[in-house]
Amino acid sequence: MKKSIKILLILGIIIFLIYHSITIQSLSEYKKIQMGNQFNPLVYAESYWTNTVQPGIEEALPLNFLHSILKNDDESAFQQYGNAISIGNIGYFLIKSSGKVLEINENEIILLLEDGNEEERINLATEFIYGNAVRDVFGAIDLNEFESTADLNKVSEEINKIIRAKVVAPFLQEILTGDRIEFVGVIELNSKHLNFRDLEAIPLSISILSGQ
Repeated sequence: MKKSIKILLILGIIIFLIYHSITIQSLSEYKKIQMGNQFNPLVYAESYWTNTVQPGIEEALPLNFLHSILKNDDESAFQQYGNAISIGNIGYFLIKSSGKVLEINENEIILLLEDGNEEERINLATEFIYGNAVRDVFGAIDLNEFESTADLNKVSEEINKIIRAKVVAPFLQEILTGDRIEFVGVIELNSKHLNFRDLEAIPLSISILSGQ
């Protein structure tokens, strides 16, 4: 009898020690530890730029083609070519075009388009590059990768900084009024209020075709 009690006591002590030696963590806590404790939006944005944005530029639609399909069936065009994480009327489109530089302003470059858009103009943003357009336009963001909307928004901020540094800044050092350029960029359209006048594009790639 005493031997049985002794064995039970020993087993109880062993179970007690094992229980208190185990640390229980949530999956999110475990992931944080494995990833270095903190989400790094800059690292994520740089990877996104290299692995998603730069290869994705090749898929840009000619602006005049997008214009024509939106005229014929805007709902289908938004579904097929527009992207946005948030639900609503806004869609982001990856487009390409070419044009002549009419003005170089503090916040933008104004282009006269050359691709059959009836003397239409487009503004390339050079200063106020903000929002989620570039982050969302490729449809490649997985919301499950983010623990909060704050992390998601920080990624947008870092991507926009990359555009200012790698795309806009070098271009502004070379561009002159009268130059012909080609570009790939992102535009925002509202499915309920389509307007192709005074379009603004966030540039992802810009090349000078010829001088004045």
